[in-house]
Amino acid sequence: MGLVLLSVICVAGLSAAIVAVMRWGRLETTPPPLPTTERALPAAAVLVRYARALCVAVVAGGTAGALVGGLGGRLAMRIIAATSSDQAQGSITEAEEVVGKITLEGTLGLVIFVGIAGGAIMAVFYLLVRRWLPGPAWLSGLLFGFLLLAVFGRIDPVDPNNPDFVLVGPAWLAALVFTVLVPLYGLVLGPMVARLDASYPVLSGRPKAIAAHAPLLLFVPLGPALVVVAAGAAVAVGMQRIRPLIRAWRSAFADSFGRVVLGVTGVVGLAFTGAGLVDIIG
Repeated sequence: MGLVLLSVICVAGLSAAIVAVMRWGRLETTPPPLPTTERALPAAAVLVRYARALCVAVVAGGTAGALVGGLGGRLAMRIIAATSSDQAQGSITEAEEVVGKITLEGTLGLVIFVGIAGGAIMAVFYLLVRRWLPGPAWLSGLLFGFLLLAVFGRIDPVDPNNPDFVLVGPAWLAALVFTVLVPLYGLVLGPMVARLDASYPVLSGRPKAIAAHAPLLLFVPLGPALVVVAAGAAVAVGMQRIRPLIRAWRSAFADSFGRVVLGVTGVVGLAFTGAGLVDIIG
């Protein structure tokens, strides 16, 4: 009964993600809040925009990650366990999961650490590169998902050296279900970011605006993450003081160069990931 209920929850979560894509997928993507004028903005204005962008990334990325990486990942694990041999049941995977055994603690850990935390971190990178990802929100997000697969695919989930592909099976199905989750996360992330970016309040003294920035409190108990966030704020403020950098950022060359870099990275990385997928299937 518990496994059936969990499966229903996972399917419902993925369904909610698809609904989000259908509802907001046609929204236009907008550039991240970085310098757009040659005149330097006041430090306070830069920090306000920085805080807003960070909140959008945490909320949108965490939600998309929880639905796709967390619940979707758990459903993928359930599918793999159900299709694996009897000899594989009860075995320990590389991630120290027991094949065929689903626990509440394991599910929550997957949703929180892989889904929410990982999704929020990847969303920050999406904000940094979405300027060079064309099209409506669904296409921009999908391209980002494939870019993630190109960069990280051979690390996880398409690692031919992962012994789990020998333990569970069939190997092609295990590789496929986990690989699909990466571009699916991007597909969901793009529309969610576009929707929040169109309406998320700017930090001010209003209670609603203050409450909307509560996600920033999540970084307080995380020392290394807090240092990274503070360093990012310092960089954002410092960039405003370098006029040649602002002009370069606004140039047509920056647009072309960014697209070329992402395009080459995507093509080469996807070819490398595809080769790993062939190794696993073979």
